Amino acid sequence: MSTRLRKRVTCVPQREAQPAMEVHKHPQHVTHKKKWGEYLVEFLMIFLAVFLGFIAENKREKIIEQSRAKEFAVALVNNLKADTAQFNWLRGFRIRKIKQKDSLLDVLSKPPNPEYDSFLHRLISQGLLSQLYYVAIDATWQEVKSTGALRSINRRVADSVVRYYAYISELMRSETTEATEIKDLRPTLFTFLSADYQYARKRNKPFGELKRIRRLKEEPEARNLLFNWVLHFRDVSEDVEQYEERSLRQATNLLQLIQREYHLRNE
Repeated sequence: MSTRLRKRVTCVPQREAQPAMEVHKHPQHVTHKKKWGEYLVEFLMIFLAVFLGFIAENKREKIIEQSRAKEFAVALVNNLKADTAQFNWLRGFRIRKIKQKDSLLDVLSKPPNPEYDSFLHRLISQGLLSQLYYVAIDATWQEVKSTGALRSINRRVADSVVRYYAYISELMRSETTEATEIKDLRPTLFTFLSADYQYARKRNKPFGELKRIRRLKEEPEARNLLFNWVLHFRDVSEDVEQYEERSLRQATNLLQLIQREYHLRNE
């Protein structure tokens, strides 16, 4: 081969070798079959988490109920303290009224005497018509009933509270009956009292002039009817006073029970 041809051959540029294309192989997904013991462990963990959550929620609700029960106990103690003060005062008032009725009966059992007019007139107004009654202090009890909170209160306390307010309802019914009967008695009193005297009092006549006016009319039938009414109300007053005395005793016992069960001695 000539030198010229050889040079031409050597001048031909050689192609660079192309790298071979890489082939990526994806690893196959290998599945692992769990043993039954692993399923059991997972189930126990889930069950334990749910169970502990249930216990925690139940404990929280119990704490809330106990807190509400304590609040109601404190409120009931305050209501009962007000009740005991009221019953003490009402009993003293009722006993004075019974004594006035006894005096009224004593005067009515004697022959009519103008000298007794003023005394008898006052006894009718004060001993018979003037009455005071128990005012219910039961806002806490009504709330306990309406909200269903009775179930969260100590069982012994709850039973005693129910019995106490049931008894108070009986007391209030007896007082309402007496008030209605006294109202019905007023027409009879109008037949017994002197209209001239009543009119003179309304016009603020001098005492000397009032003293000369008969306060009472002498009508045997009206006097006999009034006598019977006073006898009746004297018995009613004794019954109501006994209701008030028992209510006072029950309120005191219930107050002590709540204070003992909920440790409220200083409330």
